[in-house]
Amino acid sequence: KSLGISPSACSAIVLISFSNFVLLKHSVHPLTDIPYMAVSLIAIALLEILPRQKGWRKVNAFSLALLCVAGGILTRRIGVALIPAMLYAFWPSPRLTTSFRALVFASKLRVTFYSGVFLAALAGISIFCRRLFYLPDFRFANTGFRAVVMQISFRLTDFGEILLNASAAKFGPLHGAVFPAGFLLLTVLCIGLCHARQRLRPTHIYFIAYLAILAIWPYADARFWIPVLPVITLVAFQVIAPLLDGKFARTLVLSYLACYGVLALVAVAFTTRISFSGNRFAATYGSELTRAAYEQARSGHVAPENIAFVRVLHRFGGQNEPKPSDR
Repeated sequence: KSLGISPSACSAIVLISFSNFVLLKHSVHPLTDIPYMAVSLIAIALLEILPRQKGWRKVNAFSLALLCVAGGILTRRIGVALIPAMLYAFWPSPRLTTSFRALVFASKLRVTFYSGVFLAALAGISIFCRRLFYLPDFRFANTGFRAVVMQISFRLTDFGEILLNASAAKFGPLHGAVFPAGFLLLTVLCIGLCHARQRLRPTHIYFIAYLAILAIWPYADARFWIPVLPVITLVAFQVIAPLLDGKFARTLVLSYLACYGVLALVAVAFTTRISFSGNRFAATYGSELTRAAYEQARSGHVAPENIAFVRVLHRFGGQNEPKPSDR
């Protein structure tokens, strides 16, 4: 309600978001994307309802949001994008001081509970600060103008795959459609954020912070956008919805959604095929670069150049770490 979305539109947004091939593909992977998505969306939901709460309900909602923000930061470093949204949701409220003053005169049980919340948040922030000053992932392959061009190409590829609901590697001769699709989605998102500037919500603040961080993240992978897929769909919907009164625009959008749904079913089928591939997993899932590593992990004879990659595979699989072969 705070975002001006009807329940039926909200259901459609959730369905579209959870039908994206990136989410379908990585929902079965033992990575932190899905747990962080859950924690961050809970935090944003709490921050959205915060202004409507009063008294102890407001303090309770803020405390739970604070725990979710701390949990998000500990799960993924990108969780720092939740901090501006949290400050935006609560800082301007005049009830902040009043609510926390009332805490002093509350029962011992409440004092103990909120003291524990504060200590947990403090521990999370201290751990995050230790990580903040050690960021070996920020290593750019290029410098200067080339680095800027590379970053733009990374993000356009990510957005193109999300909009087309398929991996760029699967397009073959149609690979050139990825960049225009990415530019189209980025343009729609920018328009949506511009329209929302007069009525910004914590959701928008979080998304802007997330965009700013990913803009300098020197890697390309649509997986990075999994946590904000519902927000991307929401912002795009708010731009497109007023255009649906026209017959041509409505037909175009429905045609796109039909193709989007077909590709989602293809992604489900492909993921299911991989899950039950058994001995053919390496050939079914692995690319030319990773197929050898998967096969080495299965056989136990690991080439020295792949030992780090295979160690991760065995760690996820709960097996003993392999030893490099003598060859």
